[in-house]
Amino acid sequence: MASTYSNRLRLELMANGDQSGTWGTTNNTNLGTLIEEAIAGWESIATGDTDVTLTTNNGSSDQARKAMLKFTGTLTANRNVIVPAVSKIYFIDNACSGSFSLIVKPSAGTGVTVPNGTKTVVYCDGTNVVSAINWLSALTLGTALPVASGGTGGTSQSAARTGLGLGTMSTQDANNVAITGGSATGMTSVSATTITGTSDARLKSDIRTISNALEMINELDGKRFSWNKTSKQDIGLIAQDLEKVAPELVELGPDGIKTVNYFGVIGILVNAVKELAAR
Repeated sequence: MASTYSNRLRLELMANGDQSGTWGTTNNTNLGTLIEEAIAGWESIATGDTDVTLTTNNGSSDQARKAMLKFTGTLTANRNVIVPAVSKIYFIDNACSGSFSLIVKPSAGTGVTVPNGTKTVVYCDGTNVVSAINWLSALTLGTALPVASGGTGGTSQSAARTGLGLGTMSTQDANNVAITGGSATGMTSVSATTITGTSDARLKSDIRTISNALEMINELDGKRFSWNKTSKQDIGLIAQDLEKVAPELVELGPDGIKTVNYFGVIGILVNAVKELAAR
């Protein structure tokens, strides 16, 4: 009776009584070569800048049986690596030049994209090729994870801010903390000896005197209140009230919360005092 072959690793399966005097050779090939290749075999494959279909041989060495596959050559486009549609794990190394990806997949299923210069572990479930790892309990990186890969690109706070384009902030010198560009929102409180706001006339146009400032002040009402989040007692204006009088001084944040420009309120107060003095 002729031999048959296993579905996944294509090992030779001898019938009872077959290969008298040579069955040991067949078993040595199965156990000492083919199974060893499936567990620890490595092969380098030149792509030739075309899709690659892994070789599959019954009872002898082939590419698809190897555990670890390194792909080389120069690519001018993304290329497919076609694996058999049977369950098996693969360690893939895309060592090709040309900055293109390899897509490891069965001929009729979906696959996993392996970018140029990367290594990964995938497995075929008999229909599709999927990533073998999607969770790690812990991970220590030897180098910073690039921004393009979801990291910060830095190994320090300052380098991370630079990598993410967040500007600069000195955290070492309490006398020199600066945020360059953008805005800071959501802080509960800010404590400083002096707080200044940009007000250079050279940066402004359509400058006009605030008229009817006293009337505007009379329409406002200072309030005592408690913050919902902290229960802290505070005094100030209600943004919705100020918005009716001076909408320029109220802004709507990305979270839908309204904020007040108290620097602008000073301009109204100054002119209100002047109007009282002129009476």
